[in-house]
Amino acid sequence: MERQDDELWWWTGAGGRGNGTLAAALDRVVDVDDSRPDKHRLRLQAEVDPAELRTLAARLADERAARLVGPAGEVDVGVAEPAT
Repeated sequence: MERQDDELWWWTGAGGRGNGTLAAALDRVVDVDDSRPDKHRLRLQAEVDPAELRTLAARLADERAARLVGPAGEVDVGVAEPAT
């Protein structure tokens, strides 16, 4: 995170689509305006606490990982088996 004047930026390196996804998932802390998300960073709300951002990002990662792991502990990466 970097503060520039009165703006707080999170350098993600996630790309435009990745940052769009992050902005939608973390709309509580991301300052979303009408423009398209930047490829390299997201503008955060000025009052965001770095610890809060880490907690929200970790929770998001945990939720994503939980959807990838099946009930028997196997990883489901969404690849379909070829039809025979």
